[in-house]
Amino acid sequence: MAAWMNGTIINNTQWHEHLFSLQIKPAAPLEFRAGQYVRLALPSLTESNDTAIIPTSEPLLTHRAYSMVNAPQQETLEFYIAAVPGGEFSPRMQAMQAGEPLQLSQTASGFFMLEHVPDADSLWLIATGTGLGPYISILKTTEPWQRYQRIVVVHGVRHEHDLGYQQWLRNLQREHPTQFVYQPVLSGNIGSTVSEDINRPIGSKSSSTYLPGRIPALIADGSLELATGIAINHTAQIMLCGNPNMITDARSVLAERDLRINLKRKPGNITLEQYWK
Repeated sequence: MAAWMNGTIINNTQWHEHLFSLQIKPAAPLEFRAGQYVRLALPSLTESNDTAIIPTSEPLLTHRAYSMVNAPQQETLEFYIAAVPGGEFSPRMQAMQAGEPLQLSQTASGFFMLEHVPDADSLWLIATGTGLGPYISILKTTEPWQRYQRIVVVHGVRHEHDLGYQQWLRNLQREHPTQFVYQPVLSGNIGSTVSEDINRPIGSKSSSTYLPGRIPALIADGSLELATGIAINHTAQIMLCGNPNMITDARSVLAERDLRINLKRKPGNITLEQYWK
């Protein structure tokens, strides 16, 4: 059973009607590694046998797991959340305002961390939707910048307004023009691209357009490599986070290149985190 502590909403950023970010001040400092998650909890509205509802000495709590977006040294926690229409939990979270209370688990969990990823020439951080969250936290640490010559963030969503943290990532690309590439992918805009002038180093490929399509297909046909100028091969480490269908299909495509899951007993090239099952 999780041990809980109190937290207070500091800010609620609405990206659009179904996408938001919460900043939360925990009652006590929370130690975690970039890529880990905690559980956020609210009093349950109904009695249920749902496994996400747990009995305590207090009223029943409904809880969900969310990865931190903030850097580990920051006291205020930040979470990137999609509101599920008709859901019991996320719409309530989206409606919360500064000053309102909630609870969060006292201990962070998860192994989706760079310390479990081998060294390589390049690091691919591939996500769909709010699976981008742990990558933002990782990029706010010094570790990826010290260990990898090139870093690529691939963020797949349906439409441009679903690209949370887009400006932060574009600014990061301008700050690290020879090391970092941000490549958004829009599955709802197949057949079109949107241009933006981004300074890229001479001789490198530009990621100033949104690639149309699904991430696995763009790996398979070489479009991601063409757009970024960086190879997806045995010199790369690939992290996958988000929709299980994307992860399953991407793994299959990568397996055709003889790229396998990274295991402690047998290091490979792929590390993954499924955001729901």
